Amino acid sequence: MSKVISATGSLARNSSGGAFRPKKGRKTRSQIYNGAKDKVTDLSKKMKDQAIDLLHTAKELQDMASHKMKDLTLSAKAQTDGQKKLA
Repeated sequence: MSKVISATGSLARNSSGGAFRPKKGRKTRSQIYNGAKDKVTDLSKKMKDQAIDLLHTAKELQDMASHKMKDLTLSAKAQTDGQKKLA
């Protein structure tokens, strides 16, 4: 029985040995490089998209501030004109 177990273990080690064998240095470096390159590309795209979103938000805020300033200016002018009429 121990010969059967030993033979089974030997067969399992030999058949799976290729799956767990270290890769060559060139292939490993290539995989690391390509993986890092993909991550940089993805991160760059995300950053560009966020920058565009921030620009749109800034433009909207600028427009809102501009309209508010116009409203305040008109309101102040109306109050000043009203006080001149009373004087």
